[in-house]
Amino acid sequence: MRSRQKKSSEKMARNISRYNFRKYRQTNWEVYFDTSYDKMQARQRPTVPYGLKTHNFRRIITSKIIKNKMMYLMEWENFELSEATWEPQSILPKHIDSLYYRPEVSYEALVVVARQFESAIQRCLARRIKETSTDCTQSFCVNFPLDMFRYVFGSSDPGRQYNISNIDSFSKLPMCSGWWYYIDKQYTRSQLSFPVCVEPRLTMRKVFKNINGKFEWRKQPVEKVRVTLSFLKLESFTKSDVTPKVMD
Repeated sequence: MRSRQKKSSEKMARNISRYNFRKYRQTNWEVYFDTSYDKMQARQRPTVPYGLKTHNFRRIITSKIIKNKMMYLMEWENFELSEATWEPQSILPKHIDSLYYRPEVSYEALVVVARQFESAIQRCLARRIKETSTDCTQSFCVNFPLDMFRYVFGSSDPGRQYNISNIDSFSKLPMCSGWWYYIDKQYTRSQLSFPVCVEPRLTMRKVFKNINGKFEWRKQPVEKVRVTLSFLKLESFTKSDVTPKVMD
């Protein structure tokens, strides 16, 4: 009888050891997840006011109200665009509003954006001549930093549509004098009809970044502008005709 009890107890002990997970509780989770303090500090993004004391912000991307507080999306010097952070207005410099609505934009960067914008419009004008449909509207999206959008048009609320009524509103963009019309080899001309609708857009795209030797998912702001164009009727003229003057 006792031998049977001994055998059953030994069998129960073997089953318990088989399903015993106690030894896994001794795992060093700090090493497993690599959450050591030094490495966490190395991956830490700049914060304010500590960030303002050690890092200068490159530009202000956009702003929005979060929990009844005005927040600004800041891009930092010596950091990638995926490291941009939302910072409250209360701990930023007092003249942050003037920096937001009157940003400092380099002429070289403005030329790059203007060339992209102009080439996209020229492609739409050329497509208008080839198409036989009666639809006189086209739309496209082009990369356009929101701080440059504020520099050119004065405001950049994402999702808001701005109706540009005349050519003079594009005067801050260094584009060619005849960017608003296109003439093909058969001397057929297509030209824009104002107003032109522009809509700034901001989306957060997930990107895979190498941070201190480790790949991590980060959210990177993508700044674009959606442009909706309307056109006047096509005109044909001979080579001897004079190109019409710029519209008012």
